Amino acid sequence: MTEKIKGIKIWVHAIMCTQNKLPIISPDIEAKVHKILDEELKNIGCISEIINGTSDHVHLVFQLNELLALNEIIKQLQAGSSLVINQECFQAASFGWNEDYLVFGISESQLSKVVEYVKTQKDQHKAKSFVKEVNEFLKLHGLLQ
Repeated sequence: MTEKIKGIKIWVHAIMCTQNKLPIISPDIEAKVHKILDEELKNIGCISEIINGTSDHVHLVFQLNELLALNEIIKQLQAGSSLVINQECFQAASFGWNEDYLVFGISESQLSKVVEYVKTQKDQHKAKSFVKEVNEFLKLHGLLQ
């Protein structure tokens, strides 16, 4: 084979909390916050599949921009979206993201399962707390005993 093949497609599932895990993403701004995050991902060169969450955190499923490091993508996403969210939703510098975040790789074969999980976030949190959810993810991915 003499042709060079270039094909990078990496899906990730990121979870970001509001600063101090405050429940400030109210139902009246939730869709706007998700749209702002989607736009920021596009600006960074990432392809968003789904964004959903609750009042204190969001789940994002997106394709990585192959030219940027993951931590740079998250840093740009948090900074850019915080600025726009404050301008469009709060009109003050009262919104921010926690510096801590979680990111897990997703295989193509599991993408639809993860997307369905993210779609049902509100139902998920009727049955379990955010802390329990995070601990389950950490255990699932071998990061917590």
